[in-house]
Amino acid sequence: MKRLLVCGMVVMLTAVGAQAEFTLIGQSGDSVGPVGDAGNTILNHNFAGTDFVPQEMVVEGDLTEVQTGTYASEARFYVTDPSAATWTSVGWTSTGGYTDTIHVGPSTQTMAGLGGSALGAWSFEMFESYDDGAGVDQEWSNLNITIQPGDPPPSLADFVDHTYAGVFSHSANNSDYANDMEGGTGDPFSGTSHPFGDVIYELNWAGGDMFLELLFTHTDGDLDLFLYDSPQPSSPVDYGYSSSDNEDAEYLAAPAGTYYIRVDGYNSATYGGENDFTLNVTPEPASLALLVLGGLAVLRRRR
Repeated sequence: MKRLLVCGMVVMLTAVGAQAEFTLIGQSGDSVGPVGDAGNTILNHNFAGTDFVPQEMVVEGDLTEVQTGTYASEARFYVTDPSAATWTSVGWTSTGGYTDTIHVGPSTQTMAGLGGSALGAWSFEMFESYDDGAGVDQEWSNLNITIQPGDPPPSLADFVDHTYAGVFSHSANNSDYANDMEGGTGDPFSGTSHPFGDVIYELNWAGGDMFLELLFTHTDGDLDLFLYDSPQPSSPVDYGYSSSDNEDAEYLAAPAGTYYIRVDGYNSATYGGENDFTLNVTPEPASLALLVLGGLAVLRRRR
């Protein structure tokens, strides 16, 4: 019969940026066979603290050999989150054959494919990647399991090339095309349709109707235009995305605040590096200070 344990001792910690995590402390149980084996211990916990996006699982505890010949590296966890999404760990130690008891961890693994919220019922099933025979293979004791947010995903602010202060004209193969907001780990943008570098402008807007115009020649490279109202957005406020010259976007009655303008090359357009372009924002917001040296706007680089 599968052992179900409701975890009673839990520590909730508040991390930097008000991100939370939860830890199951001092747990124990049996790792018997493959996922679903009736003898595997399942630890259950209902998390009701400050929500966060769960990304990492940290394990530390003592592992005891029961079945002769078992490998410590075969002890695994099958995790089910509140959305019923599941994740299967790999081994928590590289130790193979052993006798008696060894200490494992703290060891951290990145969880993929979970639902995005930590709130609700979790289960952690102990299991073996290789079943060494009838009965218990290994036993966990003094086991601590922590679910935490991991490193935060990148922000648009991390990729800012310039503070926008007037019309910008860029030349082909400019070194400004060095960053890529799409395709990386934790990337807020989905897909890989813009796999190369891009240019990100930070725009301090005083409020009111905002019109963006990107001027370029499509046959030199297919550029697209994106406007965001957050440094870590789930989607753009507006965008220009076509198969012809030039793109435009707008945000009517845009509230005052900081916005991000992204210019990126589509598909095989090598981060716009093959294409000159001019970016206009109108009406020009009153809050912008236009610094002029010989008629050229001064660019403030953030590297």
